[in-house]
Amino acid sequence: MDEDGFTGLESAIILIAFVVVGAVFSHVIISAGMGISDDAGSKVHEGLSRAGSSLVVAGSIYAVDLNDDPKIAEGILVPIRLLPGSDPVDLRMVTINLIGRNTYESIGPNDPLYTPLPTAHYFSIYSPAPPDQDPILCSGDMVTLFIRPMYLSNCKPGHSPTIEIITPGVHPIQIPLKFPASLTRYTRLS
Repeated sequence: MDEDGFTGLESAIILIAFVVVGAVFSHVIISAGMGISDDAGSKVHEGLSRAGSSLVVAGSIYAVDLNDDPKIAEGILVPIRLLPGSDPVDLRMVTINLIGRNTYESIGPNDPLYTPLPTAHYFSIYSPAPPDQDPILCSGDMVTLFIRPMYLSNCKPGHSPTIEIITPGVHPIQIPLKFPASLTRYTRLS
């Protein structure tokens, strides 16, 4: 009879040891899984921030007629904003492409960058101009770009070109436009 009690006690000790060892292993596995999932979550957020454009359109886009000719627009005003949490963007390094039916034009930054009317084939920062004329767009900042293409065949009534804003290291933003049947001095496109 003494041996039955002793065998039961041994079985209980072995069962407790298995439960403790199982708990330790499960804690190690859960901790490792949590560490991996935390790292994966940060990698996913990092990838999404790099894949998506940090620039967004921040209002209405307007076609601008500089010479009161309702048949063609000489410029396009595009308000853009840098999303909060995004890396700063040097607007001197930005390239804008105007893609139309039969033309593809690459438009670079004007010199000086802050001017209400850029030279044809360039873009400028139309507004707002900071006192220090800093070309770095920081997180949350908003500016209006004045895009002045040289080839105006895409800026006619009824045409639907696309503006592509390319920032180094960031996914380009594409903005489809639709010119209405007639133009005024400032015609809202979107």
